[in-house]
Amino acid sequence: MRPSATAIHLNELITEERVVFLDETTRIPAIRQLVRHACRLVPGMKKNILEAAVMERERIVTTGIGLGVAIPHARLAGISDFFIILGIATSPIAWHAADGRPVTIIFLVCGPEAGAGDLREKSRLAEVYLRIIARLMLLIKDEKYRTALVRAQRATEVVDLVRHFDRAGENRDTP
Repeated sequence: MRPSATAIHLNELITEERVVFLDETTRIPAIRQLVRHACRLVPGMKKNILEAAVMERERIVTTGIGLGVAIPHARLAGISDFFIILGIATSPIAWHAADGRPVTIIFLVCGPEAGAGDLREKSRLAEVYLRIIARLMLLIKDEKYRTALVRAQRATEVVDLVRHFDRAGENRDTP
């Protein structure tokens, strides 16, 4: 899926097979579980490369943004399209989040990185990436959706919630 720079629909990025119910109780094993899942779904994805990129980002500053949510992320040259692996923790995970609260919703966001010489493509990819993050922020700031995601028991419930959020967003001016 290659989202356009004008419209981001999370339901195109979060599908049933990209939803994981995490049984880990700490941050690093949870990230590793999401990375392993991504590598099973994305052809040619190298576990060691993706894990190193995500862990380096986490080392720089926590991706626990608050409200019980973390957004570990990476952009790599070997990735052809943007994707999200959504982890729902069965137990809260200590994450060193900005608000000090444990995390129960984790969006692993990955996307392509343009070559150094292609400034136009680099700019386009950065814009799409930021629009994806902006849509995720709108989703998690809505307490109704955030609570429903945490309570979901099946991937189909999660995908239905995301689809409903996207449809509701079509009726208002959102990124």
